[in-house]
Order: sequence, then structure tokens, then C-alpha cells
Amino acid sequence: MKKFGFEILLVVIVFCSLPACKGLKPASGGGGGLVQVFVKGKDSLLCHAGPIPYRALTRGDKFEIDHTYVKVKNQRNKVICNFSVYTPDADFRPSSVTIVAKNRTIVADSLTKFFAEGYGQRNYHYRYSFSVSDLDFKDWMLEKEPTIQVGGKQFTGGRKYRKDAEQVYRRILFDAF
Repeated sequence: MKKFGFEILLVVIVFCSLPACKGLKPASGGGGGLVQVFVKGKDSLLCHAGPIPYRALTRGDKFEIDHTYVKVKNQRNKVICNFSVYTPDADFRPSSVTIVAKNRTIVADSLTKFFAEGYGQRNYHYRYSFSVSDLDFKDWMLEKEPTIQVGGKQFTGGRKYRKDAEQVYRRILFDAF
């Protein structure tokens, strides 16, 4: 009987200690989904949103982007934007990204290339990164249908973009300004 009691105690200890093995803990409502918010430290949150798809204006292309933002109380920070372009274009070599909103244009001249790889028979996946100010990002997320120009290709936000951008604004940016 002592052995059985010891096994029950061991199982209870293991189950009680499992929640401590999570690492970063989600902030309220920060579980899965499009937007994830994690407590990073005192007065700071690590926010991730994406991927958010855009409609291609060129047939055969696909564009999606995700955003990472460290939200710190009373401090302005950059938003890191990582995007993927899927295209049959083997010569895609962008040098900048332009986001055209109704009232303004946001230009990112400094792109970091993560990788370029072929997939399928004649398609390519390109992954790049750039950053924008959180104020520019706020204007971008509030735009109903922005256009992104990159490497001679154009992509626009549609119905899905609008729904996703609204969620990003409400969960990450709403109380930051």
C-alpha cells in the first residue's frame, strides 16, 4: 500500500509542475491565433501578429507578412516586419518596400534577406525583413486598403487584410498611443 501512495504522490507532483515548464507566459488572451502577446518583463510585452496575406496584383505571385513589436510602457519602438513573396520570378531582388496608404507613403530602404529558395517545379520563396516606426505601423494598420510595392510587384490589402489589421490594432496598438 505504501508503494501505491508513493506513485499517486509522484503523479500529483508531476502534474502540478507541468505549468511551470511553459517559458514565456501569454498575457491576457495571448494564446494562439493571429495575434500573440507575451509578458516579456516588467512593463513590457512581446507582440507577434501574422501571417497577414495580401492580394497580388500580378498573377502567380503571393505575399504574406508578420510583425513583431516589443511594447514598453511610455516608450516608442520599431516594428519588425518579416515578409514572404512566393513567385515564379527567379530574378526577384528588391531593394526597398513602399507601403502606400491613402494619406501617406511609408518607405523602408533597408531590407534584410533571410533566404531565397526554389520550391515546386518553377516557383521561388523569398523571405525578407524591414522595420518601421510604431507610429507608421499604426497608420498602416488603420488604412482600409494599403498597397505594398516591393521588387516591381504590387500587393493590396483586401477583406481578409482589413479583418486581420483590425485585430492587430485592437490587440497591440490600441492603448500604445
